[in-house]
Order: sequence, then C-alpha cells, then structure tokens
Amino acid sequence: MLVADAIGIIVGIVLGKRIPERFIKWFSAIIFIGFGVIGLYQTLPKFLLTFPIIAGFLGMVALLAYLVVRMSGTSKKIVDSGNIELAP
Repeated sequence: MLVADAIGIIVGIVLGKRIPERFIKWFSAIIFIGFGVIGLYQTLPKFLLTFPIIAGFLGMVALLAYLVVRMSGTSKKIVDSGNIELAP
C-alpha cells in the first residue's frame, strides 16, 4: 500500500505541474456533486422520484451552479495601498 501511495503522490505532483489548479478544483467539485446526487437518488423513496421533483431539483442545482460560477468570476483582489488609517 505504501508503494501504491508513493506512485499516486508522484503522479499527482507531475500532473499538478501540467494541469491548471482551477481545472482540478472544478473537476473535483463536479465529481463530488455527482456522487452526492447518485447517493441521494439511491436512498430516496421511490414515490419522491417523480418528474416534477427531479426537474425542480435539477433546476435548483443549475441555479446554484450558475451563482457559484458568477461569484467566482467576479472576485476582485484587494490591493494594499499602504495608507492605513486607524480610527480614534
């Protein structure tokens, strides 16, 4: 197991240098959400798996994804101007 972990770490370091960090974050988030949806689908009672409920859920997921993308694209960095004023 130690050898397998070492190989995984080495491959991760090599790929981490070639793949942008932003892509890795989005890809892992999509996989995490996908497993959550699959787990939710498997545990929900069958009477809740109707078209209106599934459509509403997918609409809510799409809306939340849109809001996250919009918020992440508009983030601005705070620039320190060096002028610090303390309140009396």
